[in-house]
Amino acid sequence: MRWYEMTGPEVGEFAATTDLALAPIGCVEMHGPHLPTGSDGFIATEVCDRIAAEVSCIVLPPLFYNINASMKSYPGTISIPADVMVQLYDAIFRECARNGFRKIFAVICHGGSETPVQFLANLVHERATLKAPSERARPEYYLFSKTISLARAREFAKSADGQFGHACEIETGLNLAARPELVKLEKATETGERNPRAVSANYYIDWIREVPRGYIGEPWLATPDSGERFMQAVVQDFLEAAKRISAYDPERDV
Repeated sequence: MRWYEMTGPEVGEFAATTDLALAPIGCVEMHGPHLPTGSDGFIATEVCDRIAAEVSCIVLPPLFYNINASMKSYPGTISIPADVMVQLYDAIFRECARNGFRKIFAVICHGGSETPVQFLANLVHERATLKAPSERARPEYYLFSKTISLARAREFAKSADGQFGHACEIETGLNLAARPELVKLEKATETGERNPRAVSANYYIDWIREVPRGYIGEPWLATPDSGERFMQAVVQDFLEAAKRISAYDPERDV
């Protein structure tokens, strides 16, 4: 059930049957010469649609705007400051709660989005505890999140060099499952190398220094069949979490 395809009364009626909303989180950034800049958002939407076929929930409009400052050296990237994203997420999720959907599951398909989402989750909880010690914390909404993992999909991959990540065989396959008409495999003809990092620590640099071609591995190995297997593996991870969240009552006494 896509929120943005329903009428207002339909949304209101549906809120009486479930309190769970899925938030597909993507971005707009360079994904090599063979994938659209909106790849992460397309994958996130497909994952959410498949979850909604199994779990009673509403799917929010996909979020394509996101943080990705390290990708700004590539063409096609639109980067939004992290503090703006926190405020945007909070505003959207408050509106979800106002409409009756107080459990939000952020389906994150853009690496890096975990940070502002987790910051917001902490902020929401902190706001709820600004009460008398005897009062039970009851936030405006409950925020759950999970980030896409390529671990399950790797068993179906053909890449011999073992390089997986941005716009690789797996992500290319996921796009073949989500928006095949936008994939241009013939544009990626050379192996995308990832340069080693200088320091074994968390730090930010322009990603073009690490991935000069804008993609990793051998994306041309992806096929519609392997892409569907990748998608099923990824969805299964999110689906298991969604089922648990749907059944979970965060306000029930332990």
